[in-house]
Amino acid sequence: MQLTPTVAEHAARLVELCRGFTSQQRKAALAARQQREERQYEAWAYDVLDDAVPALHGLPFVTVL
Repeated sequence: MQLTPTVAEHAARLVELCRGFTSQQRKAALAARQQREERQYEAWAYDVLDDAVPALHGLPFVTVL
């Protein structure tokens, strides 16, 4: 991506915006995003496995710990 004046201005605004948050708030936001992404991935994985049920002759999948 080429660094245009618009991109540089947007990046500068984001840096200024981030200065208004404490490190604890930033860490909490990162943790929340990670948990949200993990839940989305798990939902996607279960959807894929549910789609495979007909291929398994109608038997539900079994999780192994």
